[in-house]
Amino acid sequence: MPISPLMRKEAVRQSMVWILLCFTVAFIPPVMEVSELVVRETSNDYKRALFMRNVSAACMYLGWLSYLHMTALPILILATLTLILIFRWVWIFVAFLFVATYITVMAMTAFIVCMFQRKSHIAAIWSALFTFLQLFLADLLVHHGFDGTTSFTILLHILLPPLGLIHGFNDFALLQTGRGGLHHTKVYENHTLIIWMMMNLAYFSLLILLQRTIGNDRAVGGQVSWRSIIFKQAEDRNKLRTIQGLLGNEREALQEVDELTAKAISFNNVSKSVMGINVLRRVTLDVYRGEYTTFFAEKIQERMLLRIEDLITGLTLPDEGTVNMLGNDMAVLWKAGKRVAAMPGMLGYCHRIGFLVGELNVQETLRFFIQLCLWDQSDEEIESYIVIHGPRLYNECDLQEVREVYVRNLGNYYRAQLCWAIAILLEPRIVYIQSFTDGAKYISVVNDKIVKYRTHLTIIKATYTTLALEHSDRVFLFDRKLLVFGGSPAYMFFKYG
Repeated sequence: MPISPLMRKEAVRQSMVWILLCFTVAFIPPVMEVSELVVRETSNDYKRALFMRNVSAACMYLGWLSYLHMTALPILILATLTLILIFRWVWIFVAFLFVATYITVMAMTAFIVCMFQRKSHIAAIWSALFTFLQLFLADLLVHHGFDGTTSFTILLHILLPPLGLIHGFNDFALLQTGRGGLHHTKVYENHTLIIWMMMNLAYFSLLILLQRTIGNDRAVGGQVSWRSIIFKQAEDRNKLRTIQGLLGNEREALQEVDELTAKAISFNNVSKSVMGINVLRRVTLDVYRGEYTTFFAEKIQERMLLRIEDLITGLTLPDEGTVNMLGNDMAVLWKAGKRVAAMPGMLGYCHRIGFLVGELNVQETLRFFIQLCLWDQSDEEIESYIVIHGPRLYNECDLQEVREVYVRNLGNYYRAQLCWAIAILLEPRIVYIQSFTDGAKYISVVNDKIVKYRTHLTIIKATYTTLALEHSDRVFLFDRKLLVFGGSPAYMFFKYG
């Protein structure tokens, strides 16, 4: 591609550097804002809540990108007008697409940086510093004459997106001097746009891959090897498989129960490993309907209880054995693309208050989760569900007087009530409660709900303290990947003293 004579002049080159700096600085605030949003919604388990309700990672990041573009729309319009005033022969659509693609590249690199951060403000600062570093290197390359159109400099676009602005300016300068021809206004002949779009696709694919492969317990459903995803082979249904025999001692740690007692959840010889490290080994247990059940382990074994939670909510599948919920094999539901937390009459999940969206009021929050879970139904069915079940939820959870109040203005008492309302939103028969880490108000509200609903709901609670064991109908104690006891507290005290 030829270089415009304007771009060969030193004064013009210096002006382009300042324009590059102004464009990048103008785009940094919205990128920092969306970076802070992504990390905040990841760290407070909002992202995990969406995964439980069958929302894919691709939809989440497309939503965050849409939020970015709506936030940055005034800046994009001003940047487009600036390009038109500087390079008069530029189509407005091409100029707008040019700056919108550039801010998307900045956001995608920021999203990748955010995957390795746990604090939102630190992620925003790192995103800004990373962008300024790219800008500084791009300015150095322009100063030393590496802003030409050779194959090497075009490859530098991948590492330094700000350098692509210089090449885009060269495309527009060719129109200014009349050497580019009208065909250079076509999108598919703009080299910078093509490279940026390819980069966005590559970054997006990397983001989706990181959702399952990133370490430090940040991967959804447990970390897996990237090779197992990239080189995943289709399942051969005709292949003969070895059936692992039973040892005969699977239930020796469990209290004997009548076989006719209805079961809510069954683990049958379940084993689970994360990156080759076993976190569960040949666990067999039954959670019975209408009981308040507690899963107990020491805090140091938090990863084990987290994987059990993933198995119950359908975020992952066991390596060996089967998990059955209310007569449904979790593996079958997984292959069908269903999640039990988004199915009426199945599983409700009581989140911590931090996952709530402060920009929504109580009524909008409940409507959002209903629409999220019942997305495959018609608008009339969703509206009728809200009309029928909404008043009951407001009355049972003491939310009638705060229906129009934004979540950020609610106290912990009403936030805890709202978390429970979301848990029983689809009239589940099983409710899973995370270990208590919030304040006393939240603990008090959830304990009251357990007492109230334990007679007609199956409630499962994970805990790291022994204080809640004596109030449970059934207790399962885990230690070092194994289930060491399962039965009523009275039986445990009778057997072990």
